[in-house]
Amino acid sequence: MRVEETKAANIQRLIHLAFITNKYNFRKSEQWAMDVLTIHCQAPSKGSLTSICLTCSASTLEALIELCVRCGRQKLRLEIEKKWLKRLSNGELPVLHALEVGERLRLDSFLGQAYYDYAIKAGHQPASRLDQDATALEAPFSLGPDLPIIHRLRLNVGLVSLMFVGRAIEEGLQRDLRAFPTSPGQPTCTAHGHQKNCIPVLEKALKVLPEFNKTSSMTDVIRTLDHLIKKCSAKKGEPVCGVISSLENTRSKIQKALGEHFQVRQSLESEAASHESGPR
Repeated sequence: MRVEETKAANIQRLIHLAFITNKYNFRKSEQWAMDVLTIHCQAPSKGSLTSICLTCSASTLEALIELCVRCGRQKLRLEIEKKWLKRLSNGELPVLHALEVGERLRLDSFLGQAYYDYAIKAGHQPASRLDQDATALEAPFSLGPDLPIIHRLRLNVGLVSLMFVGRAIEEGLQRDLRAFPTSPGQPTCTAHGHQKNCIPVLEKALKVLPEFNKTSSMTDVIRTLDHLIKKCSAKKGEPVCGVISSLENTRSKIQKALGEHFQVRQSLESEAASHESGPR
């Protein structure tokens, strides 16, 4: 095994090399540097080589994600984003840094999930949002006192926006999943395989979707759906069930909602910035 693929590798030097080779279009060198970084990012949580994303600084995560954007490594970027979000939910890293990176690189889904997870950690429980009177709409505006006013504005407006769509999404997704009969959802799925694999996955999905409106965050739901999709996905050469596409659509709708509802009109942000700067 080469030194670059062991713990002895100089990650910061590899990151610098990737930026330089990308800037000057040294494609082979760029590919080599990114391939080695991929090995270190995708390494398991245990073993002789562990993922650097589990222990590195927020600045290193930022550099890795920016490299993925520049070099067209979308799959790796999404994996790094998931690890970053998990560390945010564990309180290991500051949320503001992640929000700034998401805004700068226009990573709408990552940005939305970071905002939403921050709200959940701050004590906002979506379960009460539409079950109470209009005063429930005022609760989110007490969130984010430690954030700059522009980020606080995006957080609060986004939460209010999500209040009106969260329940509709959950109910619609449950209807879609319950519509699947006990027989295979696609002719390519065998009856035996459907009963053994697909139906249990559907049952688990129906249990986790209500958490969409409770104390669990949407990102927890997304992670669970990712797990269920992998579990339901057929191995090479085996039949495929339509359950997979339903779960994928579910995940996509949640991610889209998160990405869209934490965007605020420029006029509102300009007004917020003027309040933050104070009188001249």
